[in-house]
Formats: sequence, C-alpha cells, structure tokens
Amino acid sequence: MVDPMFRSGAGRDAPWPGRFERPSLLRSRGAFFLGSTRTCLGGIPRLVVFGAPGRDRGLQQEALDRLAQAHQRIQHPRVAPVAEYGEAGGVPYLAFDCDATIDLGTLLQEAKRIGLRPHHPQADGFILGLRQAIQAGHATPGGPFFLQDLAYANVIFNRQGKHWLVGFGYNVVTRDEHGHLLAGEPIFCPPEVNLGGGPSPSGDFVALLLMMRSMLPVVSLAPAVSRALLGLSLAEDAELIRCLLWFERHVVAALPSQRASIAEAVEVSDRIRTLLGVIPDPEGFEREVAVVMERLLPQETPGGLKIGPGATWIETAPGVRHQLGSRASLRRVLLALAEARLRSLGSVLSVEELLQAGWPGDRVASDAGANRVYVLLSELRRMGLRGILQRHDDGYRIDPSFSVRIVEEIS
Repeated sequence: MVDPMFRSGAGRDAPWPGRFERPSLLRSRGAFFLGSTRTCLGGIPRLVVFGAPGRDRGLQQEALDRLAQAHQRIQHPRVAPVAEYGEAGGVPYLAFDCDATIDLGTLLQEAKRIGLRPHHPQADGFILGLRQAIQAGHATPGGPFFLQDLAYANVIFNRQGKHWLVGFGYNVVTRDEHGHLLAGEPIFCPPEVNLGGGPSPSGDFVALLLMMRSMLPVVSLAPAVSRALLGLSLAEDAELIRCLLWFERHVVAALPSQRASIAEAVEVSDRIRTLLGVIPDPEGFEREVAVVMERLLPQETPGGLKIGPGATWIETAPGVRHQLGSRASLRRVLLALAEARLRSLGSVLSVEELLQAGWPGDRVASDAGANRVYVLLSELRRMGLRGILQRHDDGYRIDPSFSVRIVEEIS
C-alpha cells in the first residue's frame, strides 16, 4: 500500500532524501520520479527528480549528471534552473529551483472541467516561449543540448501559471536509465529519433509542433485557422493555407536532411501571425492558467497539517503539536493517510487498507478490525484532525483542500 519511494533500507523513519520534506509526486513511472517538495531548512520550494527504486543506480546517476550539466548551462527563464544534485540515502537526485506543483498533462486532462481554454494569442505565446527555450538549449556553449522528444510532463507549472521545461541533456520524463523510450503515454518524437537516430535542432522543433497540435482541442483558435482545419476556408484565406501547408511539407513531413531550419520556420510563423492579426500573449496564458489553478489545486492552508519524521508528532496549527511517541499503529495509520494524500489529490483509503497499515500482518475478524480503525480515527480527530479527516465513499481521506507536509530528519 505504501509507495516504494517512501521505503529505504533503514526503514520508514529514515530521511528521504534527507534534506527535503517528503514530496508530493507529479510523476511516478519509469526510472525517474518527479515531486514537488520543500527543503527541510527554510522551507524553500523545490522540484526534485530522483531515481526510482529497483533500477540501475549507476545509470540513474549518469543520467542526472547529464541533466544537471545541461540545465546549469542553459540560461533561459523557461528552463528550470538547478539548485543542487547528488546522492542522499543511496538515492541519486537533482533539485530544481522552482515551485512547480503540476504538469501540462494534468492541466490538459482537467481542461474542460476547470475551464482552461486559452485564446489563440495566449496559446501562441505559450508555444513561442517553449520554442525560444529549446533554441536557447541548442545555442548554449558546451552544447548543443537537446530534449530529443517531448511529453506533457516535460512542462511544469506553479500556481501562478509560470512554467518551465525539464529534460535537456537527458530526458528523464520520456526515457528510462538505459535511454529507452517509455510506453503507455503520448510522447512526441520526430520519426528519425523514434527509429534510433540522434537528436537535432529540427527534431526538437518537430516534437514541439507535434505537441502543439495535440493541444488544439483545448484552444480557442482564430476563426481563419478553424476554417482551414475544417476545410471551409474562404478566398481571403489562401495565403494562410499556403503557409500552413508549408509547415506540413517542409518541416513536419520532410526528411530530416531536407527540413527547413527553425529560422525559416520562424519567418513563416511570423507571417501567419500577421495574416491573423495575432500578437503572442505569454503573460495572458500565465494569467489564464493561474485562474484555473485556483480551482484545480487546494490552497496552501496556513500551517496546514505538518507531520514529523515517522509521524512521531503532528502539528495541526502553528504551535499546536501532539507527540505520538510509541503509538506505532496510530503513527502508521496517519502516515498511510498522509502518503495517500501526497500521492494523489483526494485519495481514499478503505477501512481494510487502514487496518493493514496500522497492524500489518495481523489477522482479525472484520468487525474487530474495523473497530480498531475507528478508535484510532477518533483519537486523530481529538488531536485536531476533526475538520481534516473526512469519511468519503467507502473509506477515509485527508481533506484535499488542506495542505499536508511530512517533515523528514536532516542528514
């Protein structure tokens, strides 16, 4: 039941990875996990990338070294900057100096429900910023540094809509520690890379264009572009159609050796903007995302629920701390609820799952086991969780609107 990232050879009370609070996972598949966290000292926000358990630690470290080298050298506001990297508790990690809490994939999945539908200038500003960041990677001394391919999780956002690219030098989002592409999710990959070829500036650009096209259903396009895509163009759309077809023939569908350069593509893009009367609005895109993030993510409740190392104590309000000491079952149940909340917003644990968390391996009758759980939940409510611990469906959860922090020991 407990996510393997929270385990270590030294047991559950061991720090992971020592200098950070336990992260809220943005991504937990493949050879590398991504989590939003804070430093134990100072509470500084970080996005941490770390090696998944059960993988080749040496290759993971090599990949993170390449990732760190690229991101340290690229200087662009859309490229996540490195704060620190190394190994802690046997886990290779890299911490970015940014407060990202969500990725593009989650935004797109929830777009209709949360009302995310940027207008054409806003979406154009978003893609323009990513393209300029990719070009900065290609032009950086010591490079060029490539993404090679793109997934939605390469783009990460904070609550204010500010966003960054992650993955230059070694794309930990799309590839495992051996360099193999992951399966089971959209990855936007130029054909030559998909067939084992090397990365290139034009290949990165194609990957970005493919990702851009996948986002069209959530964008309020300019009318002329909508007409073109529906085959309902008017006579005055003729030059626009020629420009759109130019991209198809000379960039997306062209052989790698015959592709137009990014500079040539930029000229055509600028002509399309002129024809449409569109001015890119990256700040407007950030404002749009910030508004919908208010609906998608819980507020950072002042103080929130703070849990000490191994749940030895809980703090439900500043200065209000309850010591749990040797209450092993109570501590395990609390940790199970908190870890579920950090893994996935709104996660619910059944009574049976809470029983197994609190008394692992015990075999008790159903009614007796449920009574054990209810007693502990009542105790937690008396300790200040009355408005935080919720009964939901057939189980229990921590209120999704309430922030949770697990404080680890400092190594």
